[in-house]
Amino acid sequence: MTQASIKILLVDDHPIIREGVTFMIQSQPDLAVIGEAEDGEAAVEAYGRLRPDITLMDLQMPKLDGVEAIRKIRAMDPEAQILVLTTYAGDAKALSALKAGAVGYLLKSAIRNEMVEAIRAAHRGERHLPASVAKDIALTRSETC
Repeated sequence: MTQASIKILLVDDHPIIREGVTFMIQSQPDLAVIGEAEDGEAAVEAYGRLRPDITLMDLQMPKLDGVEAIRKIRAMDPEAQILVLTTYAGDAKALSALKAGAVGYLLKSAIRNEMVEAIRAAHRGERHLPASVAKDIALTRSETC
């Protein structure tokens, strides 16, 4: 790991997901997983201890779900860059995560290049939403107006 690496905290309750994402991230010279957590409570603790550049956060986890963990981390550090990493494309979950302070939403089915670019974009201060999620959010918002 070089000094210029983007430091990542990976939060998911499934060890196989954490292992696969870590393997994919570690293949990039500018990215490094510096910590992992298996639930929302452990994520909040690890964030406070490690202060990563980017947190990849699952939504469905035991003890404390991802949306609540995002809220707690953002209360601790309003500048925290959190990308949701989930299997759910549902607009309600995306909206909840974004309202809680997530800067992006990534589906676990995303190809490696999309995930890597979303991490880099978040590090640059940019948002990332898959087109399908953005469309669902736009439709939901127009229906409520």
